[in-house]
This record gives sequence, structure tokens and C-alpha cells, in this order.
Amino acid sequence: MDPLTIAAAITATKTLVKSARGVQEIAHGIDSLFHAQEAHEENKNKAPGSSIGAKNKQILQKRASDDGSETSMSAAAAAIIEEKQLKQQLDDLRDEINRKWPVPVGEKSTWDLILAEREKRVAAKKEREKQEKILAEERREKRQKLLIEIGKGLAVLLVAGGIAWFLWWAYTSGPAVR
Repeated sequence: MDPLTIAAAITATKTLVKSARGVQEIAHGIDSLFHAQEAHEENKNKAPGSSIGAKNKQILQKRASDDGSETSMSAAAAAIIEEKQLKQQLDDLRDEINRKWPVPVGEKSTWDLILAEREKRVAAKKEREKQEKILAEERREKRQKLLIEIGKGLAVLLVAGGIAWFLWWAYTSGPAVR
């Protein structure tokens, strides 16, 4: 996810906050912002960045007279500038939300409450996924044990059937020695 997507999510959410069309729309906007931010964090070292970041990098590259590799001064400066721009936009959104829904002095701000609730839900989701994984593993082990026991039962039946057939054959064939 490139920083341009995060910037677009921030802008859309700020617009929703200003218009205050509905809590659901604002929540959806904030949610898409957090998802874009998480995706950006995951892909930060993989993706080259936004077109704005690339443009900044080119300008810095010309001014610094470097080769533009990922370890160059222009690449490092472009990454830091891009990160600071995104942080500034996110701080502006936080301030906008806190202005729209103020809280009494001494209490957590609305933005902090949003972040705390999100962290709680993310932790609950991770715990739920962990429990589901444990249950799936238990079901798999139970199924495997059941199949092994069925296999043992079939083997016992096969051996018992073989012995019964041999005894029947020996009985109907008569004595072997006359």
C-alpha cells in the first residue's frame, strides 16, 4: 500500500468528520485508514512508495548528486519526508476528530478512545484466531486418531475373518492326514 492511499484515506475521513454524515461512515473511513496504514507498514521496505515520494526523491537526487539507490541520501530523505507528511496528515485528522467530539479535561481524548477500542478489538480478533487454530488442530488430531482406530478395527476384522475362513476350510476339507 503506498502512502498516497493512506493520504486519500485520511482526506476522505476528514471530509466525513467535517460533514458528520454519520458515525458509520466515519468509522468506515477510519477503518480504511488503519488498514491502509497497516498495509503500508508491512510493505514499507518492499514497495518503492508513492508517485509524490518518487518525485521528491528525484528532486533530492538531483540536488544531492547521488545515484538514487536505496541506501543513498536522496532515498533516505524521501522516505523520512514521506513519513513525516503522513504523520502530519494523521495528526490533523486526530485534531479534527478531537475538536468535533471534545471530552472533559483529564479524560482520554476521543482519538485515544478510538485507538484503545481498536487495539482491544484487534487483540480479541487475534485471540479468536488463535483459539480457532487450536480447535482446528484438536479436530485434526481427533480425526487422525479416529482413522487409526478404524484402521485397527478393520485389520482385526480381516485377521479374524482369515482365521475363520481357514478354520471353515479345514473343517470342510476333512482331516489332512488319513
